[in-house]
Amino acid sequence: MGVREQLGRQPDDEMRLQDLTLETPEKKSKIEFDPETEISEEGWSAMKGKYEQDCQEEYWGYATFLAMNLKVLFPDKVAELNLESRWTQMKEQYEQDCQAENWQGAANQAMYLKILFPDEATELNLESRWIEMKEGYERDCQEEHWGDAADLAMSLKILFPDKIAELNLESRWTQMKEQHERDCQEGHWLNATYLAMNLKILFPDKVAELNLESRWTQMKEQYEQFCQEEDWGYAADQARCFKILAAKEVKITDQGLELVMPEKETFQQSTPPRPERKELN
Repeated sequence: MGVREQLGRQPDDEMRLQDLTLETPEKKSKIEFDPETEISEEGWSAMKGKYEQDCQEEYWGYATFLAMNLKVLFPDKVAELNLESRWTQMKEQYEQDCQAENWQGAANQAMYLKILFPDEATELNLESRWIEMKEGYERDCQEEHWGDAADLAMSLKILFPDKIAELNLESRWTQMKEQHERDCQEGHWLNATYLAMNLKILFPDKVAELNLESRWTQMKEQYEQFCQEEDWGYAADQARCFKILAAKEVKITDQGLELVMPEKETFQQSTPPRPERKELN
């Protein structure tokens, strides 16, 4: 409670020192996340182990999703995932979603595959599926499922960067932003993190309006809980979101996704050169 409210409640205009409390300004955190420092070698091994387990148990949808997260987090370690031997099985999940007309699932699976196998993306026959996937997005918007709409739109932007204007995104920014606000106000930090990540990819010039600095701590608490509980699939997914949110720039390329990360700060100080000593004659 601020000073004015406290003063208004004082009987006989008496003031006590403890009542003169100032409102604490909203605490803000810096938006930063470096997987190299945030995720230990043991954490990487555990995430990779969960991926290997999903492959062995033939949960190819989950395996594809987790592999995509790990490639975004650690692109230099992708060779350890042995992806080339798993392309056929991973593509089958996408084809099953298409046959079932599950266009949200199909778009997401296709996005994972494009990031993992950019050179094989032509085999997904995406152009023939654009209309159905776009219609799924439009349904989400009409039914005001803004979280789902943003998620599908993000996948479509990566898959069809030349068609993104057809999604009419600018007219949906307000509703998607309001959904993010509701998620934060209701403490749905997992949903808030996903939506913020999607909105950064969709609206890179507007992401500052989400006021993420004041919410970063709460958003990261869910990730830390997943790590403590050794729920490595969700932990990797959350870490991927944080890396994208912390990126200086997110580029959509023919490789799927490219992140430009901030330069790491160094604390080394250069020693100024000693002044030359002049000889006195």
